[in-house]
This record gives sequence, structure tokens and C-alpha cells, in this order.
Amino acid sequence: MNYPIGFLVAVLLLFGVHTSASAETTPADSGEGLPALSLPPFPPLSQFNEILERPLFSPSRRPAADDNAMLGMATAEELREQWKLTGIMLVGSEFKAMLRQRNGDQHRILGTGMPLDDTWVLTEIHGNDILLEAGDVQVLMQLREPRDTEPREVPANERTEAKDEGADGAASQPDEPQPKEVSNE
Repeated sequence: MNYPIGFLVAVLLLFGVHTSASAETTPADSGEGLPALSLPPFPPLSQFNEILERPLFSPSRRPAADDNAMLGMATAEELREQWKLTGIMLVGSEFKAMLRQRNGDQHRILGTGMPLDDTWVLTEIHGNDILLEAGDVQVLMQLREPRDTEPREVPANERTEAKDEGADGAASQPDEPQPKEVSNE
């Protein structure tokens, strides 16, 4: 049924006038046996400040840390000591980075723009590395971490043990292939 808009507006106005007229005369107002109900006074708004300070869309619902405290905690060394990039995979048409906690059992699979924790956000994924940001600090994590290439000094007690093993021909020398005799028979 198609009613003209003017007709619908008139019906709504009449309905509104009727309901407001009936709402004006209630038994509570007339004092006919029902007590008048009143709400307790509202608490002061300052009581809710802690709730308002908590971020609504943060998983931890913790207040934001100070910028100075965040920059103090957001160092590349701490990130690399805590997390390791273990893989990069293609899911549909989107690249995802797999990270594993070095001294724990937590794993994360993140897409671009997703947070690793309260401080670090994954901003770029490349073929063999990812870029994480925390404020103005950027960290490039590589899939294949470079090995420590600087020579390390062997303590004196380990050097003497190696010489002792070498004197009696024990396992310090790698097995060298022995020449084979070939016979022409």
C-alpha cells in the first residue's frame, strides 16, 4: 500500500499527541496509591576518569604509556632479544610474517599494520625481512639472521686441553682420507 507522505505525517502527529496526552495523567502523578519513584543522585563524573582513560580498542585496555617511557622500552636490541622472525608466507594475496618469542612459547602471525605488542607495529613485509616501528624507532628484522663473524678468543684452559688431546693423536685431528693402493691386475 502506498500512502502519501502527508497522510503518514498526520497519523504520526496524531499518535504523538494522543500518547503525550495519556502520559500526562498517570496514577503516580494523581497520588492514587503508587509511590513516586525517584532515581538516586548521579555520582560525580570524576569517579569515571579511570574508565575513560583506558583505550577502548586496545587488547590490554591499559592506559597509554608516556612517550619517554615508550621510547625507553622501544629499543632494537630489546626487540631482537625477545622476538625472532621465523618465516614469511603468502596467505591468499597477502603476505604474513611469523614471529616466535626467543625465551618463551608465544608465536605471532602478523599482517601489515598489525601490532606485535603494545609497542611495536609491523609496517612492511619483504621477501626476506620485515620492518617494525615503535614511534620514531624502526627495526629491520631479517629472516636469516647473520652469524657472529668476529673471532672469539678461546680461554687458556680450553687451549691446553686441545693440545693434550692432539699429543696422543686423539679426536682433535679430523680424519684424513688415506690414499688407496691401486693394483693393475
